[in-house]
Amino acid sequence: MKKAVVCFVTIIVSLIVGLVIYDNHMKKRIYNEKIALGKQNACAYMHKKYGIDVEAVNADVIMEDDIFSTFEGDNVDVTVREGEKEYHVEISGVEESTDGCDDYQAKKIENVLINMIKADMKDFEYDFYTYGMYRQLYRMGDTDSLKKVLSEQSESLYVYCVNNDFEEVPAFDFLRRNITECEFYSFSSQEILDDFIKNGSSSFIDAYAPYITGYRVVDFPKRDNECRTFEIAKYNDLLYYLPYESIYGKPEKVFSEISESAFDWVNGEYEFLSAYSLEECGQNVNMWIPIPDDKADKEFYFAFEYYDKYQKCNIRETEKCQIIGDYAFNEFWDSSNSNMKIALLCK
Repeated sequence: MKKAVVCFVTIIVSLIVGLVIYDNHMKKRIYNEKIALGKQNACAYMHKKYGIDVEAVNADVIMEDDIFSTFEGDNVDVTVREGEKEYHVEISGVEESTDGCDDYQAKKIENVLINMIKADMKDFEYDFYTYGMYRQLYRMGDTDSLKKVLSEQSESLYVYCVNNDFEEVPAFDFLRRNITECEFYSFSSQEILDDFIKNGSSSFIDAYAPYITGYRVVDFPKRDNECRTFEIAKYNDLLYYLPYESIYGKPEKVFSEISESAFDWVNGEYEFLSAYSLEECGQNVNMWIPIPDDKADKEFYFAFEYYDKYQKCNIRETEKCQIIGDYAFNEFWDSSNSNMKIALLCK
């Protein structure tokens, strides 16, 4: 009887192992077939669209997902090479096709947009992001084909310059109707702009607000050519900005100055410079505390305490500051149920 049971179990295990091996083999075979056909399709697609012969050098099956799982899709991302330059093509890996998209003209399209701005503004830096690849063919100098290409997907363009006037820039008329997100920023000096380019990004530009002399949202029709400024407020020598003031409203009081004694827990290696209490304003607060001229060669830190609605101290921390021009900068979240105490230190 034991032998029969052992034999039965052995057969079942062997069948399971065999099925797993077979399943893995089939998955590998299907994957390789998608890769091979995807490479073939990509080369045919590039020849049909651009009249060029390329070499498919690498490919990956594009993963898709639903609510419950991630799985291999039907399309393949193929890297193709023309001479010494490489590009990407997304195309079917399950059927013969020349219906795909690519980034072959991405840099050319970017250059056309930038040269359009250069006709009106000479010196600037920029960030240009394209979310996806192009299906349409762009023909050089053809405005209609450029519009068709740009309409396929989303692009973001951020332009940074020094002391520029954004009232009348002819390029805006095209950009606001064809670029999904487009913003222009003017900084007070080249030194500040260089610092932003080195350390910042479009998502953290609020940190440089005291040095931004103006910016313009070029967007149609929602915010059509809207000129904007940062509403920087001041408390003594402290500067602050409420990014979501339009949503939450402006609180009656934001800061109060407090004494060094409120931070008796701070390590003696730090030198105390100034301290503030952040009131219950229920929103993000960007703050800039001026750095004393005679301390410019020091390292600067924020010490802060969070208090809950029962005035119980929940967090005490010290962290290094971000320096923006002549200020120590940080962004703080002050919920409606808490207060904060903030001190600027150096060592």
